[in-house]
Amino acid sequence: MVLNRLSFALSHTSLRRLLLTSLLLVNLFAGFEKTSAEGGLELGSVVVSEKGETRRLDLRPNEYVELRVHRDGDPILLVSLADVQGQKIIDTRTGRYEDVVLRFITPGTGPYSLTITPFEKQSIGTQCKLMVDVSRPASSDDLIVVKGDAAFREAERLRSQWNEKDLRSSIDRYAEAFDAWRSSGRHSEATLAL
Repeated sequence: MVLNRLSFALSHTSLRRLLLTSLLLVNLFAGFEKTSAEGGLELGSVVVSEKGETRRLDLRPNEYVELRVHRDGDPILLVSLADVQGQKIIDTRTGRYEDVVLRFITPGTGPYSLTITPFEKQSIGTQCKLMVDVSRPASSDDLIVVKGDAAFREAERLRSQWNEKDLRSSIDRYAEAFDAWRSSGRHSEATLAL
């Protein structure tokens, strides 16, 4: 009986992964290379040149997307995402030794632009893998998570200005991020804002 339950759990997980991959392949993205070992959909790799690299993503409207930019080592990169009208949705900087995950909700159908540029000279030539960890219709909880991410990025930007006014403002943005992530059940992210 235990073996039957284990077989069902394994086949259910495999079926779920297969369905997610099929959905992404058929409906969402063009130009991907393969499914990554981490379970996301790998969109390919880019090598960051001195002027930066831009990758086009064709997305459907009202989708919640988690896009991961993975690089080996610790080069710092600037990562920005622009919507179909060219408006920046996300503009951030990578941290040391961690992947940057861009969480966003697509306002419209069409080509979105992901641009990766070097922050420092030694970042030129960095190879990055682009992966979609999540892509599904957006929910109200997703909107809260995306707002928390935006508040956190703004807090980090203000904190880096290193003056009293911006440091005080960053505390308010960290509190917004904490509240948003905590209310949506993202406790590990909420601890980052403390």
